[in-house]
Amino acid sequence: MGLGTAAQRCASGHGGRALAWVLTCALAACAPELTDDLPDLDLTAAYASVPLALRQEEGPSEMGFSDPILDRLMAAALQGNPGLATARARLRAAAAEARAAGATVTGNGDASLSFNSRGSDVFSLGLGARLDPSRAARRVAASARAEAAQYDARDARRLLLEELATTYVNLRYYQQLLEFRRADVASRRRTLSEIEILRGAGAATEMDVISARALLVEARGRLPGIEAEAVRQRNLLSTLVGRPVGDLDVNLAFTRTQPLPKGVADHGVPADLLRARPDIRRAERLYAAALADIAAARASLYPSLSLSGLVRVPLDGGAGTASLVPGLTIPVFARPSLKAGVEAADARAIAAFEQWRSTVLAAVEELESALAVRAAAGRAAIASAEVVALQRRALDLSRRLLVAGGEITALDILDREQALSAARATLAQDRREVALAHILLLAALGLDRVGVEKPRS
Repeated sequence: MGLGTAAQRCASGHGGRALAWVLTCALAACAPELTDDLPDLDLTAAYASVPLALRQEEGPSEMGFSDPILDRLMAAALQGNPGLATARARLRAAAAEARAAGATVTGNGDASLSFNSRGSDVFSLGLGARLDPSRAARRVAASARAEAAQYDARDARRLLLEELATTYVNLRYYQQLLEFRRADVASRRRTLSEIEILRGAGAATEMDVISARALLVEARGRLPGIEAEAVRQRNLLSTLVGRPVGDLDVNLAFTRTQPLPKGVADHGVPADLLRARPDIRRAERLYAAALADIAAARASLYPSLSLSGLVRVPLDGGAGTASLVPGLTIPVFARPSLKAGVEAADARAIAAFEQWRSTVLAAVEELESALAVRAAAGRAAIASAEVVALQRRALDLSRRLLVAGGEITALDILDREQALSAARATLAQDRREVALAHILLLAALGLDRVGVEKPRS
C-alpha cells in the first residue's frame, strides 16, 4: 500500500529529501544478503581406468590437426553450422537480458503542456522512480544465466566438433572398407581364373569352380551397400558444415589411409573436469542463478521505495512549483503468494544442484569409459594389423603351392581368401574404433580440438 500522502509533500524543502534518505537506508538494511554458495562434490583422486602402459608407449599429447581436410571441415563448420549459430544468438540474447536486469532503479518521466482560455498555460515535468530490493538479486541471476549461455555455446562447439570428427572418421572407414572389398573382388577373380585353369587340367572339380564363382559374386554384392554408407557420411558432413549436399567444396576422395590419433590427451584428475567441461560449468552457473532467484524471491517480501516528483512552470512568467512524493509499498495481501514463490525458488535451486551433480557424475563416467575404450582399441588394432599380415602371407603361400601342385586344394585357397577378407574388415573397424575412442576421450575432457594424423604406410 502507498504511504505517500499530501502531508508528506514538500515544495523544494528538506523534509522530502530526508524522508527519502531514511527510507532508502531502511530498504538497504532489509535487503537479504547474497552469497556465492557454489556446489561441491567429493571426487576420487585418480581415474580407475588410467591406461599407464598406453601413455608410456605413445608419449606426449598432440592436440593439433595433422589432417588438412579435417581442418578445413572443422573451420567451415564453426562458421556455417546452424546449431552453433543458434547457440551464439542465444548467448547474445542472454547478455542483453543481463544488461536489462542491471538497472537498480526503474521508472519513467513524462512532460506535458496545458493551455486554457484564461492564458494560464502551464508546462509540467514529472519523474517517477522505484527502488526494488529484489533488483540486485535479479541482476546476479541474469548475469549467471548469461555466463551459462556462454558455456552452452562452448559446449555446442565441443559437441559439433565431436560429431564432425566422428562422421569424418566413419567416412574414411567406409572408404577404406570399400578399398578392401574391391581388393577382395580382384583377388577372387584371380583365384577363379586359376581354378578354371586347374579344372581344365583335371586338378580341380566343377564344384571348386562354382564355389570360387560364388565367392566372387558375394564380394561384388557387398560393394553397393558400402558405397551407400560412404555417401551417407559425406552428406552428413555437408549438413554439419551448413552447406547443401553436393556443395561442400571439399575434396573427400579417399587417400588410402584412415585417420589415427597421434597421441593421448593428458586427462589429469577427475576434479579437473569441474573447470574444463563447459556443460558442467553451465550447470554450475544455472545453480548460481537459482540461488540468486531465491534471494530475489525473499527480497520481494520486503517493502519497496518509490519516489515521484513534479515540476510545474507557468508559461506567463509566474512562480513555479515543485514537489517530491516518497512512498513505501509494503506487500501485505500478496505476502502468502510471495512466500509460495520463495518455496518454489528453493525447490528449483535443489533441482539445479541435482542437475549439476548428475552432469558431473555423467562426465566422470564418460571419461572413465573413454579411457578404457581407448586403451582396448589401441591393443586390438595392433593385433588386427598382425593378423592381416599373417593371412596375406598364408594366401600367397597357398597360391604358390596350388600352382606347384603341392598338398593343397582349391577349397583351401577359398578359405584363405575369406580369412584375409575378414581380417582386413576387422583391421579397418579397429582403426576406426581407435580414432573414435580418441575423439570421445577429448570430448569427455571438455576439449574442442581433435588431434589426428594419417598413419605412415
